Amino acid sequence: MKKKILIAVFIGVFSLGAIFTASEVQAFAGRGQNQNMISALAKKLGLSEDKVKKAFDGIQADRQKEMQAAFEKKLTQAVKDGKITESQKQLILTKHNELKKEQLANRENGQNKRAELEKWASDNGIPTEFFGMGRGMKGGMGRARGWMK
Repeated sequence: MKKKILIAVFIGVFSLGAIFTASEVQAFAGRGQNQNMISALAKKLGLSEDKVKKAFDGIQADRQKEMQAAFEKKLTQAVKDGKITESQKQLILTKHNELKKEQLANRENGQNKRAELEKWASDNGIPTEFFGMGRGMKGGMGRARGWMK
């Protein structure tokens, strides 16, 4: 029984890691998209991009702290309910932090790979849209008509 619960908790941790990954990928690996939003907001609000970026990053950091606190609260409740031990909770938190560090390293590597690919494409006169790096699909969400003109 404890083995099943531990597996379920591990799957939950893995899923939460995927959620963190998804939000971090959107927030950091997709920096270009966020940068476009930051630039547009700065222009509309008449503020410097730096100020808007700081606010944007602060909101994101607060959200990540809230998600981490909720995760730890859920684990604490699982300990109180006898689903996992305090030792298992600490193991889960340690593994979760390892996954986050690994994701950061992968993100940085991905950004380097993207820059390499963009340079290669530019050197060869190939539009980056063929690598999912440009605007990609025409027509917006739900109206994708293909990437060829």
